[in-house]
Parts: sequence; structure tokens; C-alpha cells
Amino acid sequence: MRIVLLCMYIHCFILTGFSQPFVPDIDRSEKTQVLVLATAHLAEIFDNTFDQVWLSSLLDTLERFDPSIIAVEEVPSHILHYMEYDEHCYGFFTEMWPRTRIEMGRELQMILGKSRPEAELMADSLLQAYGDNTIKPEERITLIKYLIAGYDRVTATLQWRYLPESYRSSENIEGLPTNIVNYLNRFANSRNEIASIGIALAQRLNHNTIASIDDHQDADIIIDIFEEFSQKLREHDAFKMFQDLYERYRQEEKEMIDAAITKGALYPLFEHWNSPEYLDLTMEQFKVYFQTDFSNKWDRRRMAQREVRDLNIASNVRRLSAYYPGERILVVIGASHKPFLDAYLAQMVDIEIVHFNTLHK
Repeated sequence: MRIVLLCMYIHCFILTGFSQPFVPDIDRSEKTQVLVLATAHLAEIFDNTFDQVWLSSLLDTLERFDPSIIAVEEVPSHILHYMEYDEHCYGFFTEMWPRTRIEMGRELQMILGKSRPEAELMADSLLQAYGDNTIKPEERITLIKYLIAGYDRVTATLQWRYLPESYRSSENIEGLPTNIVNYLNRFANSRNEIASIGIALAQRLNHNTIASIDDHQDADIIIDIFEEFSQKLREHDAFKMFQDLYERYRQEEKEMIDAAITKGALYPLFEHWNSPEYLDLTMEQFKVYFQTDFSNKWDRRRMAQREVRDLNIASNVRRLSAYYPGERILVVIGASHKPFLDAYLAQMVDIEIVHFNTLHK
């Protein structure tokens, strides 16, 4: 018996020690192409003089890429629902960016007499039933109500943009409160890249939905130490050196932004944000966590927290790819996520990473 067990152990060791990664026997053309578009957060660097026309050449290029689905940096509805009810771990997060989503969702849930999961199921059913964009305005408004009640403000805003102007300019839509109408109009015309790139491109391509692939379930890793850690990090020489490097870059970038505004085209900025040189710079911030050498290892904990978030995002993209095998997916996301996502997704057996700067303008 001992000899048999020993042989089995040796056999397993050989298999695990020398096995090669699985390589699917499919042609490159059959792989799912994923383009992770790195972007700065446009609402943070442009003021109210921002003009959607500045993104025209970028949208033209992405339209030629012709993705079957567009994914944006938004927490999926079901994850937000989970986080909403775990205040101990995620209360600080849900009180920030998603607060309005939750409040609008709850308001529509009361009006419709549906829970968030029930509203989501109803919205999915309506989307499948309608199929294309020949939906009557009244039907589309009903769909929008269920989408908001289900916490999907992005697809709701896409559907809102399909409505005739006469509906979007009216504050008296039955069953849709005025505050939500006003919010949809603001978000639909926002310089936020979710709207100005993701939703605008989806409308060009006549898409009915937009996928949300962000994730903040990593928050519990860092929340209990965040303030004290942030303070100690800001005081460390390694961080100060990075800040100096970043400030020099910001001055150079400001000149690029000014030039792009003068020309009325942001395309060169996106070439820059998606260049290897810029992406290398974004990674400098993470190198700091290996230079601070905190005795309590909070720096390593912070690095782990960031990787957990990006692994979760990559998982969400991979989950999305299950529904679009052999097709194209566009992910619009903050630049610092791109190096991680490219590395993680490139390891998937039937995914090919496409880079923005290989597309033809």
C-alpha cells in the first residue's frame, strides 16, 4: 500500500510540476477580443466648458472597433445591493458615489411595489422582449423605471437618451419623479467618461445595454486602517518622491490638455493615456508600497487590497465574455487599472487583448 501511495504521489508531482498551461485548439480569429481603454476621469480634469464634440474622433475609432458590448467602471447592481446591507464593511463606500443610485432605486421600488431583485428581473425580461430599439416611448419609460429600481443607472441613462427630446425635456412623466428626470438629463450629458464615452458610443452602435464591471468588495481589507495608513504614507519619503514625480507629470499633462482643447479633439490624450510610457508611470504609485517598509505591513496590505479589486474586475469582464465568445468587448476604465487587467485577462484561454494604439484612427 505504501508503495502504491508513493507512486501516486510521484505521479501527481510530475503532472503538477511539469504540466503546461492549457492552450485551446482554436484559431486566433475565434478568440474574444477585449480592448481595455485607459482614461483619466474626465469630470476631474475638465470643467463645464467641456464639449462632447471633442470626443468625436475617439468615438469614430471605437465605433470601427465595433464592440458587441461596452463595459464601464460602475459597480454592478447585484454587488451594490449586497454592499448596501453590509454597513459594517461597506457603509462608508455606499454613502459616497453610489448614494444617489440607491436613493433613486429605493424611490422607484416604492412606486413600483417591487424589490431590487424583482425590478432587475423585470427589466431583463423587458429588454429581451423588446429586442431592438423600435420601442415605443411609453414602453421605454417603463423599462427605465425598472432599471433604476434595479440600481442600473447606466443602462437606464442609455435608454433615456433614446427617448425623443419632447419626453426628455418634460418634467411631468407619469410614475417618474421630477428629481429622477433631472438626474437622468444631467448624467446623460455629463463629461463623466461613463456617459461621454460609454453611453455615447453604445447609442451610436444601437446597443440596448451597457455592462458594469467595477468592484469595491475589497474595501473591507483596508477600511479599519485607511485613515492612519494614509497619514503615515503621506509622511514617508518614498511617497513624497512619487508626489514630486507626479507633479512634474501633471504640469506636462496640463500642456497636453490645453493643446487638445485648443484643437477641439481629445484623441491625442487617449493615445497618451494608453501608451506604454504613461501606463508605466501609473505603476510607480504601487512601487511605493514596497519602498515604505512599514513594520506593521500595512503597505503590503494596501497593495493586496488593490490587486483584489482588479482581480474582481477582471473576473467580471471574464464573466461578461461568456456571453460574447469570439466577439469584441470594450472596457472603459481608469488608466491605473489597465496594466493589471491586461495582465490578468491575457491569461484567459480564449481571450486576446487588443490595445487602443493599434487601432487605426
